[in-house]
Amino acid sequence: MMIQIEGGLSVKAAMLAGSRQIEAVYLDEARHDKDAHFIIRKAQEKNIPVILKSRSWIDAHAQGRTHGGLIAQVQPRRFQHLSDVMTENPY
Repeated sequence: MMIQIEGGLSVKAAMLAGSRQIEAVYLDEARHDKDAHFIIRKAQEKNIPVILKSRSWIDAHAQGRTHGGLIAQVQPRRFQHLSDVMTENPY
């Protein structure tokens, strides 16, 4: 099941957390700011495709109006089980 997240903060958080598989990032082709460059660099490191689109395309595909020219298609969040992080008995 694919989920769409929107906005620079949400996309950066998903990339840095590593708790979701990111299938693709859609970026406004007119964005050339430091956040856009950071996201492109991180996506390249993680082999995530970055697809440049027009602002009108992003507006049409976004669910909200606060996307800032950035949309990502992601898989649901993966959670760790307690047994995966506990290496010894804490008591």
